[in-house]
Amino acid sequence: MGEIKYTRSSLDECIEEACKDLGLTADKLQYEVIEEKKRFFRKKVSILVKVLEVTKENNTEDGNELKKQEENNEKDGTLKIENGEIIVKDPEDDGEPATIVPSSQVKLIVNGEEKNSKIYIKNGDIIQTIIEEEPKAQRKLDISTNSNNMEAYVTIKYISKIIKKLKDMPENKIITLKSEKADEEYPATYTKEEIRDILKENNIVYGIIEENLDKCSTGKDVEYLLIAKGQEVINDSNDTLDIKFKIKNSKQFDEDSKGTIDFKSIGFVDSVEQGTIIAIKKQGELGTDGTNIYGLVIKKKTGKKINIKVGDGCEIKEDNTVVATKSGKPSVSSNKFSVFDVHEVNSDVDITTGNIKFSGDIVIYGDIKEGMIIESGHNVNALKNMQNSKIISKGDVVIAQNVIYSTILAGGDDVNRIKELDIYSNLSDNIISLIDAVKQVKSYNLLGEDTPYGEIIKVLIESKFKNIPKLCGDVLADKDNEDIDIVTIGDMLKDKLSGLGPLKIKNLSELADINSIIQESITQISSSLAVPVSINIGYLQDSTVQSSGSIIISGKGQYVSKIIANDYVKFTNPTSISRGGIVKATNEVRCGTIGSAGGVSTKIMVGQKGNIYAEKVYQNTVFYIGNREYTFENPCKKVHAFIDENGEIIVEKLVL
Repeated sequence: MGEIKYTRSSLDECIEEACKDLGLTADKLQYEVIEEKKRFFRKKVSILVKVLEVTKENNTEDGNELKKQEENNEKDGTLKIENGEIIVKDPEDDGEPATIVPSSQVKLIVNGEEKNSKIYIKNGDIIQTIIEEEPKAQRKLDISTNSNNMEAYVTIKYISKIIKKLKDMPENKIITLKSEKADEEYPATYTKEEIRDILKENNIVYGIIEENLDKCSTGKDVEYLLIAKGQEVINDSNDTLDIKFKIKNSKQFDEDSKGTIDFKSIGFVDSVEQGTIIAIKKQGELGTDGTNIYGLVIKKKTGKKINIKVGDGCEIKEDNTVVATKSGKPSVSSNKFSVFDVHEVNSDVDITTGNIKFSGDIVIYGDIKEGMIIESGHNVNALKNMQNSKIISKGDVVIAQNVIYSTILAGGDDVNRIKELDIYSNLSDNIISLIDAVKQVKSYNLLGEDTPYGEIIKVLIESKFKNIPKLCGDVLADKDNEDIDIVTIGDMLKDKLSGLGPLKIKNLSELADINSIIQESITQISSSLAVPVSINIGYLQDSTVQSSGSIIISGKGQYVSKIIANDYVKFTNPTSISRGGIVKATNEVRCGTIGSAGGVSTKIMVGQKGNIYAEKVYQNTVFYIGNREYTFENPCKKVHAFIDENGEIIVEKLVL
């Protein structure tokens, strides 16, 4: 009984080679795995196979052959391998010659002919062996970078070449040729200069780490070693404002642990005395440009600068400190600081107090009674109700409880400007849609191939864009607007979009020119708007509320009212109800329930790029987005409406 070792890159290859050498099937092979290694570039498996001194290809004859071997063992020929030399001993009398077996490691050539299977051998045969060559020694160097090109990493692998020789074997009747390691040849070590050149070939020229470059030139494997690091950019820091007075957001209420709202907390701020520092501007620090590993400069981001301004009741000292010049209520809007006088009304506003007109803040602790008018140059805070009365304010308005049969206008002159802006924006949207419609009519020859543009435009205005003449009339009626050249616009609208005017239009560029002038007017009106203000109300009924900024309904909702905001309208209570009337905003309307099971007509409007959200919508509710509209015929929930990229109104909803 003998043992033969087989080493290959997999167990299957070892078994296949052993079966081939020994003439056995895999199920007859007796072996054990003695080694299994996984290297970086290859796998190595070794098995030890148990064999008889002579193994025959035909397994049915093994018993007879074994018996014959035992009988003739001493007369059989043998061979051995010493120092790479194969020594053959011929058999005596009727003994069998020794057997030599080639392998995948060692090729066998006998008397000039290559042998692929075992063969009897005798003294005098010319035996040559060719040992399988191992791959040449090699080295590999890989460069990788991170996503922002600020770091480079190197991986180096050295793979040696194994020099083999014919393995010595003791004297035996059968020998399988094997090879074994005689020596090992190593590849040349990467030098610092070679590595530096490779980095340059990859355009890596900045931030080379010399210490790690040394580690790469020792001849040892290196795994993902940081070899270059760029200089990180340091952006300028922003200017900051250290505001010394406490501000409570007028859009929020303080609640206790039980959810009870403290309406006295709405919108109040600390008062200050004359000479008090109310704000300090802190200048941001300058940063530095960065450089990536490719040597490219990465420009720093310039910090945001704050330009502090002062209004009534404040002054700037030492370029960055805001000081109150009188006692009162400090305020800040768009970095403009003011100190306002505060007029407090500790009772109801009624015929005993009279109408109130004040340049600063007005705080009312009671109700605003029927027929009263309040005008404020800044904010109005009312802690109770408002009924059949009117508030005109240049600043924020807060009515903690209910507004019934009343009017609130917040934003001063901006309210009128926003109306104008709405007219001009609607006219622009309609003209853009008209241009698209004309293109489609021309493209599909819907009115005939030779129909002039003017005729097409006139037909479309009379059939599909009936709103354009009305909007032109609204623009022409706006004679008091000092911000725009109403004469030029008016002449153009009369000449091209009114009456028989469209017939004069020769091509679409004329419509585009009209829209361009309208867009310029929109820009002029927008630039004249002051800082947007907000209105915060508990509940609204049969009233009109208009804001240059936002409107927030924090209570149970609104009933048959007109609500108009330049920014957004939000019903913060998800169970709130908006029933009847009109709710309009430029950017967004967000509601709880809209309409009623009885089908009360309710209109919700936003601009061309606006969004409408609602928890529940009943039938006979109409959504207007830009110049598109959608009427609900059945109750729905989880509703979101908007205009898609094709200019069509999309209403995402679930059936209720």
